[in-house]
Amino acid sequence: MHETTPQVFLLARPSIDFEGMRGYLQAVGGESWLDLREGEQEGPSAGELLLEFGGRACYRSWEPGLNPNVSRIRTDRREYFANILRSGHGSVLEHANYSFALRNVSRVFTHELVRHRAGSAFSQESLRYVRLTDIGFRVPPALEPVREQVLSIVEQLEEFQVSAAKELGIDSDGVPFHVKKEVTSALRPRTHARCAT
Repeated sequence: MHETTPQVFLLARPSIDFEGMRGYLQAVGGESWLDLREGEQEGPSAGELLLEFGGRACYRSWEPGLNPNVSRIRTDRREYFANILRSGHGSVLEHANYSFALRNVSRVFTHELVRHRAGSAFSQESLRYVRLTDIGFRVPPALEPVREQVLSIVEQLEEFQVSAAKELGIDSDGVPFHVKKEVTSALRPRTHARCAT
Protein backbone atom coordinates (compact mmCIF):
# COMPACT_ATOMS: atom_id res chain seq x y z
CA MET A 1 0.00 0.00 0.00
CA HIS A 2 1.20 3.51 -0.73
CA GLU A 3 -0.14 6.96 -0.10
CA THR A 4 -1.04 9.06 -3.14
CA THR A 5 -1.59 12.72 -3.90
CA PRO A 6 -4.39 13.84 -6.24
CA GLN A 7 -3.16 15.22 -9.55
CA VAL A 8 -5.01 17.35 -12.10
CA PHE A 9 -3.81 17.83 -15.68
CA LEU A 10 -5.36 20.46 -17.97
CA LEU A 11 -5.99 18.85 -21.37
CA ALA A 12 -8.13 21.41 -23.17
CA ARG A 13 -9.71 24.80 -22.69
CA PRO A 14 -12.53 26.61 -24.53
CA SER A 15 -11.89 27.87 -28.02
CA ILE A 16 -14.26 29.59 -30.42
CA ASP A 17 -15.11 28.79 -34.01
CA PHE A 18 -15.94 32.36 -35.00
CA GLU A 19 -17.17 31.29 -38.42
CA GLY A 20 -19.75 28.96 -36.87
CA MET A 21 -20.79 31.53 -34.27
CA ARG A 22 -21.15 34.25 -36.90
CA GLY A 23 -23.12 31.88 -39.16
CA TYR A 24 -25.61 31.20 -36.36
CA LEU A 25 -25.96 34.90 -35.60
CA GLN A 26 -26.53 35.67 -39.29
CA ALA A 27 -29.42 33.19 -39.22
CA VAL A 28 -31.10 34.52 -36.06
CA GLY A 29 -29.86 38.12 -35.90
CA GLY A 30 -27.35 39.60 -33.54
CA GLU A 31 -24.12 39.89 -35.51
CA SER A 32 -23.64 43.36 -34.02
CA TRP A 33 -23.07 41.69 -30.62
CA LEU A 34 -20.20 39.63 -32.00
CA ASP A 35 -18.78 42.70 -33.78
CA LEU A 36 -18.90 44.55 -30.45
CA ARG A 37 -17.08 41.77 -28.61
CA GLU A 38 -14.45 41.31 -31.35
CA GLY A 39 -13.82 45.07 -31.41
CA GLU A 40 -13.17 45.41 -27.70
CA GLN A 41 -9.63 46.36 -26.83
CA GLU A 42 -9.53 43.93 -23.94
CA GLY A 43 -11.85 41.33 -25.44
CA PRO A 44 -13.41 38.42 -23.61
CA SER A 45 -11.69 35.10 -23.17
CA ALA A 46 -13.11 32.21 -25.18
CA GLY A 47 -14.83 30.95 -22.03
CA GLU A 48 -16.45 34.32 -21.34
CA LEU A 49 -17.63 34.61 -24.93
CA LEU A 50 -19.20 31.14 -24.78
CA LEU A 51 -20.96 31.97 -21.50
CA GLU A 52 -22.41 35.18 -22.84
CA PHE A 53 -23.42 33.52 -26.12
CA GLY A 54 -25.26 30.77 -24.21
CA GLY A 55 -27.12 33.28 -22.07
CA ARG A 56 -28.07 35.52 -24.96
CA ALA A 57 -29.26 32.50 -26.96
CA CYS A 58 -31.80 31.72 -24.22
CA TYR A 59 -33.28 35.23 -24.26
CA ARG A 60 -32.56 36.15 -27.91
CA SER A 61 -30.90 39.25 -26.42
CA TRP A 62 -28.00 40.01 -28.72
CA GLU A 63 -29.58 43.32 -29.70
CA PRO A 64 -32.92 45.10 -29.23
CA GLY A 65 -35.62 44.15 -31.72
CA LEU A 66 -34.89 40.42 -31.98
CA ASN A 67 -37.25 39.62 -29.10
CA PRO A 68 -40.16 42.02 -28.50
CA ASN A 69 -39.69 41.50 -24.75
CA VAL A 70 -36.16 42.94 -24.87
CA SER A 71 -36.07 46.72 -25.19
CA ARG A 72 -32.47 47.22 -24.07
CA ILE A 73 -29.43 45.03 -23.60
CA ARG A 74 -26.49 45.11 -21.27
CA THR A 75 -23.32 45.70 -23.26
CA ASP A 76 -20.93 45.56 -20.29
CA ARG A 77 -19.79 41.94 -19.89
CA ARG A 78 -19.26 42.13 -16.14
CA GLU A 79 -22.72 43.62 -15.64
CA TYR A 80 -24.19 40.92 -17.89
CA PHE A 81 -22.52 38.10 -15.92
CA ALA A 82 -23.59 39.65 -12.61
CA ASN A 83 -27.19 39.73 -13.85
CA ILE A 84 -26.98 36.08 -14.95
CA LEU A 85 -25.79 35.13 -11.46
CA ARG A 86 -28.42 37.28 -9.72
CA SER A 87 -31.17 35.65 -11.77
CA GLY A 88 -29.92 32.16 -10.90
CA HIS A 89 -29.36 31.23 -14.55
CA GLY A 90 -26.16 29.40 -13.74
CA SER A 91 -26.53 26.73 -16.43
CA VAL A 92 -25.02 29.05 -19.02
CA LEU A 93 -21.80 29.04 -16.98
CA GLU A 94 -21.36 25.41 -18.02
CA HIS A 95 -20.42 26.47 -21.57
CA ALA A 96 -16.91 27.36 -20.46
CA ASN A 97 -15.81 23.73 -20.58
CA TYR A 98 -12.32 22.70 -19.68
CA SER A 99 -11.06 19.13 -19.93
CA PHE A 100 -8.93 17.68 -17.17
CA ALA A 101 -7.33 14.35 -16.53
CA LEU A 102 -7.63 13.41 -12.88
CA ARG A 103 -5.28 10.98 -11.21
CA ASN A 104 -5.28 9.57 -7.71
CA VAL A 105 -8.65 11.03 -6.79
CA SER A 106 -11.32 9.29 -4.75
CA ARG A 107 -14.38 7.48 -6.11
CA VAL A 108 -16.46 9.85 -3.97
CA PHE A 109 -14.99 12.80 -5.87
CA THR A 110 -15.54 11.26 -9.33
CA HIS A 111 -19.08 10.20 -8.42
CA GLU A 112 -19.92 13.78 -7.44
CA LEU A 113 -18.57 15.01 -10.79
CA VAL A 114 -20.75 12.54 -12.68
CA ARG A 115 -23.77 13.15 -10.47
CA HIS A 116 -23.65 16.89 -11.05
CA ARG A 117 -22.99 16.43 -14.78
CA ALA A 118 -19.95 18.67 -14.76
CA GLY A 119 -18.81 19.28 -18.30
CA SER A 120 -22.24 19.28 -19.98
CA ALA A 121 -23.75 22.52 -21.24
CA PHE A 122 -27.11 23.17 -22.85
CA SER A 123 -28.77 26.48 -23.66
CA GLN A 124 -32.06 26.73 -25.51
CA GLU A 125 -34.05 29.76 -26.53
CA SER A 126 -36.62 30.17 -23.78
CA LEU A 127 -40.21 30.56 -24.86
CA ARG A 128 -40.94 32.00 -21.42
CA TYR A 129 -38.81 35.04 -22.28
CA VAL A 130 -38.84 35.16 -26.09
CA ARG A 131 -42.11 36.25 -27.64
CA LEU A 132 -42.56 34.82 -31.11
CA THR A 133 -44.40 36.73 -33.81
CA ASP A 134 -43.41 34.25 -36.48
CA ILE A 135 -43.63 30.62 -35.34
CA GLY A 136 -41.18 28.30 -37.05
CA PHE A 137 -42.50 24.77 -37.29
CA ARG A 138 -42.07 21.42 -38.96
CA VAL A 139 -44.95 19.12 -39.79
CA PRO A 140 -43.77 15.62 -38.88
CA PRO A 141 -44.50 12.87 -41.44
CA ALA A 142 -47.18 11.38 -39.17
CA LEU A 143 -49.22 14.61 -39.49
CA GLU A 144 -48.82 15.08 -43.26
CA PRO A 145 -52.40 13.83 -43.90
CA VAL A 146 -53.69 16.80 -41.85
CA ARG A 147 -51.04 19.29 -43.01
CA GLU A 148 -53.54 22.04 -43.93
CA GLN A 149 -55.12 21.87 -40.47
CA VAL A 150 -51.68 22.12 -38.86
CA LEU A 151 -50.83 25.17 -40.99
CA SER A 152 -54.13 26.77 -40.03
CA ILE A 153 -53.51 26.19 -36.31
CA VAL A 154 -50.01 27.65 -36.45
CA GLU A 155 -51.27 30.67 -38.40
CA GLN A 156 -53.99 31.21 -35.78
CA LEU A 157 -51.40 30.96 -32.99
CA GLU A 158 -49.26 33.62 -34.66
CA GLU A 159 -52.24 35.94 -35.09
CA PHE A 160 -53.36 35.34 -31.51
CA GLN A 161 -49.92 36.09 -30.04
CA VAL A 162 -49.62 39.35 -31.94
CA SER A 163 -53.17 40.53 -31.17
CA ALA A 164 -53.02 39.45 -27.51
CA ALA A 165 -49.71 41.27 -26.98
CA LYS A 166 -51.27 44.39 -28.53
CA GLU A 167 -54.52 44.14 -26.55
CA LEU A 168 -52.65 43.52 -23.29
CA GLY A 169 -50.35 46.47 -24.01
CA ILE A 170 -47.17 44.62 -23.09
CA ASP A 171 -45.08 46.68 -25.52
CA SER A 172 -46.11 49.97 -23.93
CA ASP A 173 -43.44 52.07 -22.26
CA GLY A 174 -42.76 51.16 -18.66
CA VAL A 175 -44.15 47.61 -18.69
CA PRO A 176 -41.85 45.65 -16.35
CA PHE A 177 -40.02 42.69 -17.84
CA HIS A 178 -41.58 40.26 -15.35
CA VAL A 179 -45.03 41.19 -16.71
CA LYS A 180 -43.85 40.64 -20.31
CA LYS A 181 -42.38 37.30 -19.25
CA GLU A 182 -45.62 36.20 -17.58
CA VAL A 183 -47.70 37.05 -20.66
CA THR A 184 -45.16 35.50 -23.04
CA SER A 185 -45.13 32.33 -20.97
CA ALA A 186 -48.93 32.14 -21.15
CA LEU A 187 -48.84 32.67 -24.93
CA ARG A 188 -46.39 29.86 -25.66
CA PRO A 189 -47.50 27.74 -28.61
CA ARG A 190 -48.78 24.32 -27.65
CA THR A 191 -49.20 22.21 -30.74
CA HIS A 192 -48.12 18.79 -31.92
CA ALA A 193 -46.28 20.42 -34.81
CA ARG A 194 -42.71 20.74 -33.64
CA CYS A 195 -41.77 24.35 -33.10
CA ALA A 196 -38.28 25.26 -34.23
CA THR A 197 -36.26 27.41 -31.85
